[in-house]
This record gives sequence, structure tokens and C-alpha cells, in this order.
Amino acid sequence: ENLSNTNKNRGAIKGNITSDGIIDDDFESELGGHELANLHDTEDVDYQLMAKIAEYGIIECCGDDKFGRKTIVCSACRLPSEDVIKNSDFKTIQKFHECLLKYFLRTFDQYVDVDYVIIYFHHGLRSYNRPSYGWLMKAYVRIDRKYKKNLKAVYIVHPTKWIKFLWPVLR
Repeated sequence: ENLSNTNKNRGAIKGNITSDGIIDDDFESELGGHELANLHDTEDVDYQLMAKIAEYGIIECCGDDKFGRKTIVCSACRLPSEDVIKNSDFKTIQKFHECLLKYFLRTFDQYVDVDYVIIYFHHGLRSYNRPSYGWLMKAYVRIDRKYKKNLKAVYIVHPTKWIKFLWPVLR
């Protein structure tokens, strides 16, 4: 016990020790990752818009799988069309996608500290509700290690040939 306290005081052990004896370093805090502003949700200027996105039910936590991991379902068919977005409080597609990414990250923040899986239903994604490839690339870049660290599996239901082609690149 004294040795453990001594090591902590000297900084020999940084991070938590996991159940399998590996030291779990917190590189994000040391490197200063791509974190969003640490605001309470209601203080965010886009809070009302993110609440509107939540009403679409694009992301849902559906409990745990047989291994005890949180199961998060993302449904592409629930993305609104461009016409709906333009005639809503968002006004522009860019503003909607900006708020959508914020909403995704804030939602996933609740689960990234534990093991989780994502089930993505691609069915229902059409040209009129599909985000641009440019936005998808920007979103992929903004998703830092903290979101990938405890992600144990991604299941894609009804993938297109394009997704099957890109999947090995994105892994």
C-alpha cells in the first residue's frame, strides 16, 4: 500500500489499471484532443436545435447486449429530407448537420466510458436525406479516440455496395 502511494506521488503510474492489468492512459487530456466546449447542454447556443434533432429518434440507446455492453441504434431512415430541414428552425442543411454532429457527440458522451456497440440501419437513406460526403469526412475527423476506445463493434444492417467498399478503409 505504501509502495502504491509512493508511486502515485512520484507519477510513476498514470491512468487507471484495468481488470486485465493494463494501465489505461488518458492520452486525450495529455494531448488536448478535439474536445467540444465543456458546456452544460442548456448553455449551448444550439441546445434548442439539438432538442429538435432528438425528436427525430435518429439515435436510441436500446439497452445492453448479451455481454453487458450498451447497444446504440442509429437509423438512417429517420433523417429528415432537405426540404423539411430548410423549412424548419435550422434554415440551412449546414446548420442541421452541424447540430446533428454535436447531438451525436453529446449523446455518445454518455456511453463512451463503458463498452458499447453501434447498430446502424442504412435502409431508408435516400438522396434527399443523405449527408454530403464532405460532411461525413469532417464528422469522421472530429470523432476522436475517446469515442473509439470502448467501441467494441459496429454492425451495419442493409449496407450498400459503396459502404462495403469503404468499410475496410474506415476501420
